[in-house]
Amino acid sequence: MLLLFLIPQPGWAQGSRLWDETALWAEFIYTLRSWEKGVWVITPAFRTDEQEINTTFVTRVTTDATFALPKEWEVRGRFFLIGHGTELGEVAFDQRIQIFFRKTFFRSDDLRLRMGFFYERHFRGDAIPDFNVYRTRLEFRGDGFRSQPWAQQDFFFDHARGFFRTRTRVGLLWDLGRSRQLRLAYQFQYTQDRGGSWGPQHAIVVRYWFGEQLSWRAVN
Repeated sequence: MLLLFLIPQPGWAQGSRLWDETALWAEFIYTLRSWEKGVWVITPAFRTDEQEINTTFVTRVTTDATFALPKEWEVRGRFFLIGHGTELGEVAFDQRIQIFFRKTFFRSDDLRLRMGFFYERHFRGDAIPDFNVYRTRLEFRGDGFRSQPWAQQDFFFDHARGFFRTRTRVGLLWDLGRSRQLRLAYQFQYTQDRGGSWGPQHAIVVRYWFGEQLSWRAVN
């Protein structure tokens, strides 16, 4: 019900973007090093689902470190190096830094509820000025079930558009043994592009953990 109030109505979406075109987001997440209360990973990725004007694809490499803090808090710092394909056949680069704080508000043998806040600074290499993006996240996980239910709700804001995206993911996580896991989820996303057009995207999210060090995720 909350989404029905937050999503603009279809009549608002006017523009040339084909929002429900086939799109792909694939990435590998590799653990470079882990500590008792921290982990450092690197993630190369390829995307065609970026809802930006004059963008044909996105390749990016991110690296981030996450550390556990007292009282069920954790913090993550991340750096992005991003290449955008343009309609002229060129590639434009930009960078981002992200800081993410998350706290577990409720935990039992069966359930876990967490809430987080993202701050991102986008350093653009094109005609768009540098800007900030803010995101809030609410995450639910059923740890005590054989097929662990999992849900995630994000809301995105920036200085120019205000609220510009909502993203919902709902799925299940299976423990396959030997540190292998499989997650399948449905994603619904509604976004306002930089031309002011609103549109939906529907996707299936797949993530597979090969072990403790390497996992693969695809959204399409």
